[in-house]
Amino acid sequence: MLAKAISRPVGSPRSFLGLCQRLDQAGIVWLSVLLLVLIASILSPAFLTIRNLLNILRQASILGIISVGQTIVLLSGGADLSQSTVMTLSAVVAFQYLAGRDAMILPVMLLCLAIGAAVGLFNGLMISKVKVPPFLMTLGTRTIILGVGLVFTQGVPQGSITPLFRQVLGRIDLLGIPGQIFIWAVIVLISWVLLKRTVFGRRLYAVGGNRRAARQSGVQVDRILIVAYVISGLLAAYGGLMLGARSGNADNALGHGYELNALAASVIGGTSFAGGRGGLGGTVGGVLLIIALQNVLNILGVNPNAYLVAMGLVIMAPMVLLKVQR
Repeated sequence: MLAKAISRPVGSPRSFLGLCQRLDQAGIVWLSVLLLVLIASILSPAFLTIRNLLNILRQASILGIISVGQTIVLLSGGADLSQSTVMTLSAVVAFQYLAGRDAMILPVMLLCLAIGAAVGLFNGLMISKVKVPPFLMTLGTRTIILGVGLVFTQGVPQGSITPLFRQVLGRIDLLGIPGQIFIWAVIVLISWVLLKRTVFGRRLYAVGGNRRAARQSGVQVDRILIVAYVISGLLAAYGGLMLGARSGNADNALGHGYELNALAASVIGGTSFAGGRGGLGGTVGGVLLIIALQNVLNILGVNPNAYLVAMGLVIMAPMVLLKVQR
């Protein structure tokens, strides 16, 4: 898509806008990533080092995993604002019950994944059966889980993880590449196959595109919605485990902001808030754009508060360019 557009002659002095005219929003996001890399490499030679590029991918992996779930939910015509608190609860539960015991790693991981799936199931049932609007439902769930976490920890998370747990989920390297990157890649690949090569994927797009028409065509809309939210909950719980393992500590704000960044990555990557349009290719580009921007601002020593301004501009820019091309 991007390569094909670049390979064609633009034939206009405004070549950048001419190129944008041949790209969809996902293509524009990937073009933005390339431009950011080019600019960052000029501003700081440290940006294009192997170490820094691997660090960007490692930092992007957790947001990338969460964004896969968010994209799937958005394609159904919904959104999941409870992801951040599911991440946090997953991490604090892991610390509490691991308590430094390697023998508890698998049971604790399964417990945390079950918690994430249960939250997703609850969201899906309420949205599909009771018809609660997704934003209100998941916002309410977010608040409930935050309260549950505070009650569970009594405001102060306890326990500890083991070196093995931290190594497997947070620090393992394969061929010199952080293992988290491979995990993200595998999850993206499996999810891409799920969306593009299975009946579930086709029906998910149909539900997001026109729920009434999908229902009249015999699609079990409620089941599709429930599965979408369960996937989001599972990936949020797993992301929380990875985040806790990487940071080495858990607190009641560990996952704060991840759901909004996941929404941003998905939307600037071309997934529609209305549902039924978009995909994981653009989402991956959106994740890399967000994390690379944060990385280059850190390298340049820019005030961290300026990142919020830059982030807002990044969210708007691809959509503005998409409007310009029309």
